[in-house]
Amino acid sequence: MKHTLLALLYLCATGTIMRAQQFEHPVEYNNFLIEKQNAVMQANLDYFSKLVHSNSARKIEKRRLEVLANINTALQSFQKASYKGSGGEEMQKEAFMVITRYKQLFEVDLLEVVKLSDHCEDSYQAMELYYAAQDAAEQKLKDAAGQFDAAQQKFAEIHNIKIIETEGKNTDKIERASKVSKYQRKIYLSYFRISKDNGRLMKALEAKDVSAMQKEITALQQDVMVTLSELKAMTAFEGEDGYRQAALEAAKYLDGMANNDYKVLIAFHEKPEKSRVQKDVDAYNAVIGKMNKEGNRHINNMNTTQQKLLEKMVARKF
Repeated sequence: MKHTLLALLYLCATGTIMRAQQFEHPVEYNNFLIEKQNAVMQANLDYFSKLVHSNSARKIEKRRLEVLANINTALQSFQKASYKGSGGEEMQKEAFMVITRYKQLFEVDLLEVVKLSDHCEDSYQAMELYYAAQDAAEQKLKDAAGQFDAAQQKFAEIHNIKIIETEGKNTDKIERASKVSKYQRKIYLSYFRISKDNGRLMKALEAKDVSAMQKEITALQQDVMVTLSELKAMTAFEGEDGYRQAALEAAKYLDGMANNDYKVLIAFHEKPEKSRVQKDVDAYNAVIGKMNKEGNRHINNMNTTQQKLLEKMVARKF
């Protein structure tokens, strides 16, 4: 109760309490709702654009809180505005329900996405969970936008209001951004599986743990088959195939390493140090050199093509 009183006193002091707004004409009320909805949707789109293009968790979280503040303002507006004519009460309830869904999305669902991002690199399962949470949040955003469009269409039909369809409306932008994100995530998740296998193998190599190396090579050999199958089954996204091809080439590289080159490393460590000859050392160093050169090249290529895909398909500013 104390917090509520303080908030009320603050609003009184700053003069920002919203007064009731009664609309006499359905067109004015319809335009008011569309204006408020578009403002919220624009903030939502800007947030998801930042989520796609930014690697700064701090900036993304700051934007989430800004969008949440905008949504709270919109909720107050919808509560205070009304039209007493036919369909007005239903439209007000529907609009309020949609904005409430947005609030739930940014207050709970996307906060969970932020939390999951802190540990998404820990394992394939963690990354899978993180991506699933992003997919679910994007679907809720699309559903809410569709709900508002349907309600607004119904209200317009009651009052014979002609709705002019504009090119690139918000629901279409959400749909496109979501499709691109899912496509990119599917490719990355498939590659991430074998990347984690390879990472554990590198740790075993560093520790000179032959048993662990053999275990991880076996896991990599099995998982790379799955990844190759998944990536080959996918197609280009609207003609853009660079990222998938880069991931496919990276997977083929790890497939070759697991079935050939890494065995040279195991053989080297299995051999007693006193029994090793220069040929063994040269073979070992050749594999390490290949890892440093080819491994980094594939990672850089994936990063570059991923960025190109997102820059081409998802606007930084909607």
